[in-house]
This record gives sequence, structure tokens and C-alpha cells, in this order.
Amino acid sequence: MYKYFFFLFLFSWFDKSVSLIVTADGTAAVNFEHSWGDGIAVLRYFNEIYKETIKNPFAKPSIIVSHTENIKCVRPIKLKTDAYVENAIQKTILKNKHIMQQLNVNILKYPELNKDICKSLELSPDAIMQLSFQLAYKRAFNDYVGTYESCSTAAFRHGRTETVRPCTMATKHVCDNLGRSLAKQQHLSELYALIKKSSYVHNELTKQAAMGQGFDRHLFALRHQAKLHGKELPAIYESEAYAKINHNIISTSTLSSNALLAGSFGPVVRDGLGIAYSIQNDYCGAIVSSYENERNGKEFVDSLQTAFRDISTVLKHIVK
Repeated sequence: MYKYFFFLFLFSWFDKSVSLIVTADGTAAVNFEHSWGDGIAVLRYFNEIYKETIKNPFAKPSIIVSHTENIKCVRPIKLKTDAYVENAIQKTILKNKHIMQQLNVNILKYPELNKDICKSLELSPDAIMQLSFQLAYKRAFNDYVGTYESCSTAAFRHGRTETVRPCTMATKHVCDNLGRSLAKQQHLSELYALIKKSSYVHNELTKQAAMGQGFDRHLFALRHQAKLHGKELPAIYESEAYAKINHNIISTSTLSSNALLAGSFGPVVRDGLGIAYSIQNDYCGAIVSSYENERNGKEFVDSLQTAFRDISTVLKHIVK
């Protein structure tokens, strides 16, 4: 995952929307720049590629590959550059390497909490994942922070995304009552009621976002129009609250597909966490990126594991 993230930057075409990267062992990855489109479009892209390679493979185990013969079809692209361009390239390479050295990636896969358990209790699997992130962050860093979850608005023509805000008073109530450990908790049924309430609130926020009823994109559009027409910005845009909620320390995104092994992205702010997550029928997990000396990603992932454990303990108590 780490090498797909940054190490293949010399072999990626960043003037193109998408880079399809295939390593010597046949593993493939898609690295894409985000401004032109969203994950749902790229998901369709590699779903089609995966389906085609399975149904109509060009290579089979029985085929003897001739590297000498195949190499004749490949011609290197030779670019002529002057000293100015070469110097700019070398500076960019050094800058990229410096960023790479600062980026940490931590991975967690947890089988005890999964989609089947959530659905058996009529809980939203996505809501449980988002609750877990809030609990993990609270325990690790003793705070509640601006949290971002992308929600597709592709149902609308030219629709992109709206923001779901998973950090709510409902999730706060769960985190405050769970405390730092479940060991002393005796009222698991009461905790479950709080979890169910947080799931309901999250579902409502997700529905609103999917229907274009969130507030983030609306406020952004109003701000952009004010600047475009030279109007004075309303006071809300200069407020501490607006600045804080748009400093997304926890940035999250999820994609699910049989063609997808995992995905990842970088933090959107220097002191943030980039959390790519998934919850399946038999496990849940997350790939967490962070910048060294800015936010301790390993501490968060360790805390996330205990959050998964404690939430699954409450849910399993109810299932019994």
C-alpha cells in the first residue's frame, strides 16, 4: 500500500487523471488525482478491469511467457529536456522523497466486529465504524475534532459529493459513557441504547447528504459566489467555529467491492488522519495515514482496536 501511495511517483503519469500501476507479481493498483472526480467513478473503472481480466484473461498459467518476444512491443518514450527542466525535476524528486519520509501508514483488520453483527441488530455498519473512530480518537487524544465523511451525490446530474459530519452529540454521549475502558461498565443495555441512537442520527445525516441537504457544500457555494461578485463575506466565514469545522483532522472515506483489496489516501491537514475503511460480512478494518511528529497514527490505530473490541462486546451482549 505504501509503495502505491508514493514510491512509484517516478513511474506515474500525473498529467493524466488515472495511473494504472501493475507490479511484477501481477498486483494492480489505481492512483488517481481527486479534483476531476470521485471514488465511485474510479470504483466503476477498476470493477470493469477486474471483471474483464477474470472472464477474458490474456494470460493463463499454461501459457509460456517469452520476455524477449514481448519486449519488442515496448518502446521507451524519450523526452528531451534542458538543464532548467532537469533541475526542476530533481528539486521535485527531493521534495517528494521528503514528504514520503514523513508519511506513516498503519493498518488494522478486526474480524470480531463486522457487518453481520450490525445488521442483526438493525444498526448501520457505517455508523458503527464512524462511532469507533470517534471513540478511538477521544481515548487516544482526549478530544472531539472536525470529522469528514464523503457522501456521493451522483444521483444528481453533475453531482459530486456532500459532507457527512459523523462527530455528533449522539456519538459524544456514547464515548463519554464508555470512558477509557469497558471493564467497569455494568450497564451494557444502556450503552446499546446510546449506540442505537447514534446509528439513527448518523443514518439521518447520511440521507440528508445524499439528497443534497447537507450544509457544507451550500456554505462553500455561498462563500465562492460572494468572492466572485466582490461582496463582503458574512461574519460566519470569519468565525472560529467555521474554521474549526473545516479543519478536518479526521478525514474518512470508504469503498466496497470484490475487486478491491484495500485503498488509502493522505491526511487532508498536516495534523490530521486519513482513514480509508471498510466493513464486510466477516471483518472490519482501516488503513490510517498520518504525518510523523504531527499526529501519532499508531497510537490512534491501537486505540481503534480497543474501540472495536469494546463496541463489539456491547453488541454481542445484546445478540445473546
